Amino acid sequence: MMCFVEGAMLLSVLLMALYYHESLMPWLVTLGAFVLCGSGLSYLGRELKRKMASRREGMLTVTSVWLLLSVLGMLPYALSHATRHGVVDAFFESISGFTTTGTTILYQVEHLDKSLLFWRSLTQWQGGMGIVVFTIALIPVFGGGASQIYNAETTGITHDRFLPRISDVARWLWGVYLLETSLLFLLLWVGPMNCFDALCHAMTCISTGGYSTRDAGVAAYHSPYTEYVLSAFMFVGSLNITLVYFALKGQPRR
Repeated sequence: MMCFVEGAMLLSVLLMALYYHESLMPWLVTLGAFVLCGSGLSYLGRELKRKMASRREGMLTVTSVWLLLSVLGMLPYALSHATRHGVVDAFFESISGFTTTGTTILYQVEHLDKSLLFWRSLTQWQGGMGIVVFTIALIPVFGGGASQIYNAETTGITHDRFLPRISDVARWLWGVYLLETSLLFLLLWVGPMNCFDALCHAMTCISTGGYSTRDAGVAAYHSPYTEYVLSAFMFVGSLNITLVYFALKGQPRR
């Protein structure tokens, strides 16, 4: 199911490629790979949906998902010939994005397709909260195992500290995350950044990943305003989501 969610996210990248008149081939191939993989896994796991997942199975599921997403997520880099050493560099860039590590091996990023830069930023944005949590929020099909998968995905957070329904909590957390991203995007857009750069930097800043659409990074804008805004939201992004959740719920002491 997570492959289908990721495939749906790829539709936004396809629209970006269409808007900038860029090649659709890397995205159609990647989308097909996600759909094919998702269909195969759904068929193989059709008898497991009703079973309660253990903590070990939850951790194994999350680990497997991140590895699978990194493998499939490298396809656009490899097919776009954006890296010097092919598959190895493409996998490195992909896993760095999904894990919000922020280390990059791409060079002259300003000459790359806008759609590829958007995908690069999108992987970090998803990784900032967790694609597994995102999937639970949209499609609560994990049954009793959702809590174990949720615990394995989120660092320092256990489901018993939240409301009984994990899917409701996940939707709420992603709503907060989207609100923070949208606010940061607007603040960056009123500065020297154009709409595209503001969107990409908003996604990579709130996730604390740090990818940029410029070779010189934020320094390319020569804007103290931009640096102040990004610094403030880097702090917000670094906060434990548990604190943000209870603070906005009016329970800061919980």
